[in-house]
Formats: sequence, structure tokens, C-alpha cells
Amino acid sequence: KKKTLSAELRGVSKSNNFAGPGFTASLGNINLKGGAENLRFSMEGTYETLIGSRTGPANSWEAGLEAELTIPRFVAPFKTRSYSSRFVPKTIVSFGWNYFSRTDAFSLNSWRLKYGFNWNESHTTRHSLTPVLLNLFILGSVSEAFEELLSGGLAQRRGLFEQFIIGSQYSWFHNSQLKPERRNRNDVFLNVNLDFSGNLTFLAFELLAKGSQHESGEYRVFDQSFSQFSKADIDFRYYRRMGSGQRLATRLILGVGLPYGNSEQLPYVKLFTIGGVNSVRAFHPRSLGPGAYLPPDSLSGQFNPFQAGELKLEANLEYRFSITRMVKGAVFVDAGNIWRLEEDENTPGGAFRWDRFYEQIALGTGAGIRFDATFFVLRLDFAFPLAVPYGDRDGFFGPIQPFKRSWRKDNLVLNLAIGYPF
Repeated sequence: KKKTLSAELRGVSKSNNFAGPGFTASLGNINLKGGAENLRFSMEGTYETLIGSRTGPANSWEAGLEAELTIPRFVAPFKTRSYSSRFVPKTIVSFGWNYFSRTDAFSLNSWRLKYGFNWNESHTTRHSLTPVLLNLFILGSVSEAFEELLSGGLAQRRGLFEQFIIGSQYSWFHNSQLKPERRNRNDVFLNVNLDFSGNLTFLAFELLAKGSQHESGEYRVFDQSFSQFSKADIDFRYYRRMGSGQRLATRLILGVGLPYGNSEQLPYVKLFTIGGVNSVRAFHPRSLGPGAYLPPDSLSGQFNPFQAGELKLEANLEYRFSITRMVKGAVFVDAGNIWRLEEDENTPGGAFRWDRFYEQIALGTGAGIRFDATFFVLRLDFAFPLAVPYGDRDGFFGPIQPFKRSWRKDNLVLNLAIGYPF
């Protein structure tokens, strides 16, 4: 049949420890013009609550609408290379609106227009190119506590949240696990992402309308400041099968984002954060960094937008083994941190310095159990920090005292999630 109607109820588990129910409904036409063009209209909503955290209660809810057209060929104003008929390229055009509200912080409206391409080079290698990406963010209601936190006032609100992104993105994926042949003893996953915004727009203003800056010193489009930055990140993973259901999994993440020109800082949605169920698991989501920064007691239990950075370094090592056919175990070590490019009065000690960054790498370890039903994995990880880059501890490594209740209360972190961390 040409037309489709679907509804989906799901359980959501996010890397920031928010979890809850979600709902999506969509109406589609899978052969719009007789060439397998897929037009889909969808609406979704989620309600989530913060679990496994001592930072205080927090809830969030989200609603969105989207229209997406997928065409099974390249549709571009330039000639494109022909690929094997085994892999059908896709042109994707979409427009969407999203509303997000977090009870202890703020609400945010965003609009997105996207034009891009997805294509496979082989079974193991995939490309995603989005030459046109427009994303407008407008901050809505703000909680009293969060308003006090944004001491920079309107300028800081605009710099972090109210941004107009006019840019392009490119992603390259390679995953040797997708080979159609028998499984290899060694497998590699590599993902490279490039993200650019505002460069052509800034150049056009400089050439055609130089001197027309707003009184704040920035160029604006429809009276909205546009972001200008370049960002890149790499996610490299290596897996080794060791027989008898044993496997060694490793991951290395490197990322950097650089604001310039029309922007003094990256939008918050483009900054790196660290900690949580898929990151350094001995630390709660967004509770680590930047650098040696330690939030004051007055921010305890609050959403802190300054615990983010333009640089990220993370490494993970996990040994996985089978207990039964469906029950798996793991022991792991996670390390990493984020940094600011420049010293910021809001995050003292958070700037990256070559002579001391290695002293600010947090280290955590732990063990976990996973219920793996192939199509569904429920994961439970217990972790605790070995090395903490902040505070007034005696030495970089703190004492490990698992039999002391106070130590367990301050250090043991429970991570409940769906799926493997990497």
C-alpha cells in the first residue's frame, strides 16, 4: 500500500540520565511521485525524569512536529557520481519545530530546515552530507534560579541559547562489523564529524554590507545573531573477540570547537559535555569539568550551563564476558574531561593548558551486568571515581573505602540504561 499510518510508544533512556516514556505518530506516502519518494509527517512527545542522581529532582518534556521528504537518488544542482545499484543514495529535505522544557532550568523553541544526502560507499562505509542546515533557537521561560545563574544577562542568554545557525555538516562512518562475511576477530568503528556555521554568511556581510553591524558589534539576520564556528570530533572504537563470549571494547573520543568572527562563544547545543551512562560513568551527566572547575555549593542540584567546553578528550576500556546466554557481565575503566579554550570567570580553572591538562583527566572504574535479548539490552553499571581533578583532596587519587557508608554515598554511581555504552 502506498500510504502508511503508524504510532509508536517507547521507553527513552538518555546519556544524561533522563528516562521516561515517549510517543510518535506519523503519516506517510511511500511513493509520492511514482519514484519511491517518501513523504512523512510526524509528531512526537516525551516526558522524562532524572534518575540515579543526587543533584536533586528534575523533569523535562518535549514536543515536536516534522515534515520530511526522502528521494532515492541525488537531487542537486551539480553533477553527482554514480554509485553501485546495491546502495541507493538518498536526498533528504526536512522542516521541523521542537519545544523543550526542563522544569529546573528553561524552555527552548527551535526550528530546523535541512537539505542533505546520505549514501553508502560499501557495506561498511557511509557518508552523510548536509550542505544546507538552518537552525533557530529562541529561549523561552527561565526559572528564577537559572535566571540568577546567567549573571551576564541578555548578552549571555543570546550567546548560549538564542542563536541562528546557518551552516553545513559532514559525517563519515566506517564500521567493519557490518561486513556480510563471517565475523572478524578484530573490528573497527570510526566516525568523523565536521560542523561549520556562519562562514559564508559572515563573508557576504563583509563583502556587501560591511559596517552594518548591530550596536552589539555582530551581524544579524532577521534581527537574530547568527553563530560562526567550526567544530570537529572523532569517535574511534576497537573491538577484539577473545573466544568463549569474551570481548574487549575500547573507545577514544577527540573533539574541538572554535568560535570566531560573529561569535564569542559556541551555542550551548554545540558545546561538549562529559559524564553519564555512555561516557565517564563514575560521574553524573554534565557534572565533570571543564578542567579543574568545581561548581560552588550554591549551584548544587541546579542545571549548570557552564559545565561544558570547546575541547573534549575521552577514553574507555571495557572487558565483556558471558554469564549465561542472555546475561552478560563487564568491568570497565573510563577517563576524560572537557576544557574551555580560554579562561572564563564562570569556570575558574577550566581553561586548557598543555602543561597541566593531563593532571585534570578524571578516571573512574566499575562493573556492570547486562540483560541482552539481542533486540533489547538493559544495562546496569556501578562505577566510582579513582581520580578527581577538582576539590581539596590530598593528591589526585582519593582513598577507596567501599565498606564505609559515607564513601559509598559520596562516590558510588548507579547507571541504568538501554543498550551498550559503545
